[in-house]
Amino acid sequence: MKKILFLLFTLSVVSFTQTQSEYTVIDTKGAALGLQAPEWINYVSSVSQMQSLFPGKVAFVKYETGPNLSLIQRRVNTTGINADYARVVSTAVKQAFKEHANWSDEEFNQKMGEDSIIGSAKAKFKGLKKEGDWWVLRRDLDGNKEYTYYVLYLLDEQIFLKDLGLIIEESAQSIGNSALGDKVKADIQNVEELFYENQTPY
Repeated sequence: MKKILFLLFTLSVVSFTQTQSEYTVIDTKGAALGLQAPEWINYVSSVSQMQSLFPGKVAFVKYETGPNLSLIQRRVNTTGINADYARVVSTAVKQAFKEHANWSDEEFNQKMGEDSIIGSAKAKFKGLKKEGDWWVLRRDLDGNKEYTYYVLYLLDEQIFLKDLGLIIEESAQSIGNSALGDKVKADIQNVEELFYENQTPY
């Protein structure tokens, strides 16, 4: 598992570097005050790094990109995070079921609708607390400028795992395959890793 996590982290760093080569960071939230970006910005896709930064917690990052900073800040901070959180959780659960059942996307959609998982995830939503925020202004090769605004939420890992287990059980019940649900639940740490991997803040 450590080798897998290291490989995933390496790939995310390479991907981040390649993406950043197409942009120039020209301003950040803390630039005027000489502040550096918070460490969590760099490690949101790395399970091991985020767990080291926030032991006993699970991190969730909500973000939006656009040319108007005030507008995207208002949208991120005034809209509920339930739907975004549920979408990321449901994607992780979906991938875990597909891995254990060797299903294709078509087979998955035939057996288990993604909407039912999202609905279950929304129903189990609780415990997220805002930890901090940050914004970055980038300019691409064509001279276009765009802000990205990030907000970090944390929730207790035990609550997350308990709720995740219930979502997995309900998903298994919806397809009448409790044995498959048991396999996914037994591998719940992998589902947590998938939850992190499906957060793409850049």
